[in-house]
Amino acid sequence: MNYWPLVKLSFLILLTNLSLAWAQYEDPQNVLDLSDEEINPSRQEIGIKKTEKYLRNDSLFQTTDSSNGAFSDRIYTGDDRHKVLGAYLLQGNYEQLNQQQGLEFTYMYKNPSWKNTWWGLTFRQTQTQFKFIANTPEATAGSSPTSEALEPRKSNDPQTLIQAGFGGGYRFKLLLDFLPTNNVFETIDFFITHNRMNDREQSKVFSGFGMLVDYSLLKRTGSSFFYGGKFNYNMALVSRDIIDTESKAETRLTLSWFSLGFVMGYFF
Repeated sequence: MNYWPLVKLSFLILLTNLSLAWAQYEDPQNVLDLSDEEINPSRQEIGIKKTEKYLRNDSLFQTTDSSNGAFSDRIYTGDDRHKVLGAYLLQGNYEQLNQQQGLEFTYMYKNPSWKNTWWGLTFRQTQTQFKFIANTPEATAGSSPTSEALEPRKSNDPQTLIQAGFGGGYRFKLLLDFLPTNNVFETIDFFITHNRMNDREQSKVFSGFGMLVDYSLLKRTGSSFFYGGKFNYNMALVSRDIIDTESKAETRLTLSWFSLGFVMGYFF
């Protein structure tokens, strides 16, 4: 099996993500010799005089008190530094949503020197079926009797996936330029993951590295709370322990799957 396309795609996505992050790096105080007031302007400066600079991918917005209708102080999303979220994940095929279910917990941190770019950790567990995440590899004339290529599997064999990942993301309002809203954002995140798959039908454990890409559409309802939807694409190359005279290639599976999710979390 040729895994080179998987390696190239992973490298390309990683390079793209790092390039976006590098493009966002700036130290304006040193480069432009700006004052502290220009680095941290007032809400009036941001909202009236410098909207193009400060509100391209951030917003100033207000919420109202449901009891008296009074407006809150203006909330500037550029002050966000931490993000925690939980997500409920489902099968990416809308006709089979409930046949794959998962939970996600993610923490992200925005370094002030990397504009709109976030770094963090993600942990996910998914209950799914073999047909949604993998295909049995093709057998060859030299395949061992215990090779994965010769192991019969039912398409609905239950699988448990556990993922832990580290990566980065970017928050922006590209598509939302066409919508009259200032409290909805898009994010794209990329994580390098370690994956552990428990094949419960055959009592085998596979593990290996992979990657995942998330795209989320999130609505801010106040100074901290947000909710929204997401979809993600996952890829991984996993293998199990070698049995008898198997080669390493005969113990491998290539995994790939889509998930849809509902997200809730907090900025602080």
